[in-house]
Amino acid sequence: MAVNRRTGSVTIRDVAELAGVVPSTVSHVMNNTAPVSAATRLRVCAAIEQLGYRRNTVASSLRQQTTMTIGLLVPTIAEPLYAELVHAISTEAASAGYGIILGHTDNNPQLEQEQLARMLDHRIDGLIVIPGDQRRAQAYQQVSIPLVTINRQVSLTAADPPSIELDNQRAGYLATRHLLSLGHTAIGVISTPATTRYAGYLQALNEVGLAPREALNVTVDSSTTDLIAQGRDAMHQLLTKATITACFVVDDLRALGALEALHDRRLSVPDDIALIGCGDLRVARLARPRLSTVGPLQGDPGVHAMRLLLNLLKNRPTEPRVVLPVELIIRESCGAIMRPLGNRPQPPR
Repeated sequence: MAVNRRTGSVTIRDVAELAGVVPSTVSHVMNNTAPVSAATRLRVCAAIEQLGYRRNTVASSLRQQTTMTIGLLVPTIAEPLYAELVHAISTEAASAGYGIILGHTDNNPQLEQEQLARMLDHRIDGLIVIPGDQRRAQAYQQVSIPLVTINRQVSLTAADPPSIELDNQRAGYLATRHLLSLGHTAIGVISTPATTRYAGYLQALNEVGLAPREALNVTVDSSTTDLIAQGRDAMHQLLTKATITACFVVDDLRALGALEALHDRRLSVPDDIALIGCGDLRVARLARPRLSTVGPLQGDPGVHAMRLLLNLLKNRPTEPRVVLPVELIIRESCGAIMRPLGNRPQPPR
């Protein structure tokens, strides 16, 4: 076995010699940079496994001016909403040969800047960000590397970086229209600042001639990253302001907090108040009653975000803003599946 005498490590030349190919062929197999026959690929892979060869990523990055590393900035890693995104992005990145540097901001602009500076010092190739508000989303226009934002509830402008988002207005519309179809008219809404999901709620009300009522709308206190606590506090506030028979909450975690508040008040869901969230997180299926929601129709937003960033890194044509279609997911918390079919009101036209 040929081994580098100076370092004792296996080199790409050792692999090439064992496989009976030139070193550039080994590189093409490892990086998928040129067509290689199936037989040759098998010989190279067998040689890599036999010798235990590992690519020197530092030397490779110096040659190619790339670190094969992506930065990922999220508000917090403690909430399931962001944990699911991190998992999807890191899995998709790994399948493309990229590693992840993860940072969380706690919705603190100073910490966010520090985390970003540290990532840029590590020469990351690209960046995925979930900005806390529109102002901070626009601040990322100054970043000089490929960048994708995931904006689930933040309005975007044409000047913003490329983004992945759910069809947020459609999501709010579908959720509210479903509650209307069940006969509810006193429908509360727990929303966040600047969310277009609230616009969907208003659209559905307008279709059936219902005027929005200020007492039915509570905007969460977003000074904390505890989304469940935000939803719980907002529902207590809503119940103090108005009498409702149903409620749309703009995301699943806050909806779980609202569900907790309803239980505290000894109100039954869905018998006293029907509840519907948005996002279709895994935890929505674990709640009791299981949470009705609106979720992405075509895969995880994190996967789409990573694929969009890969297109940018490889200079492939791409859309500056990708809006993912959504679908209504009916479970137990809205009461629809508990009613005899003949007793269900018809959806408004």
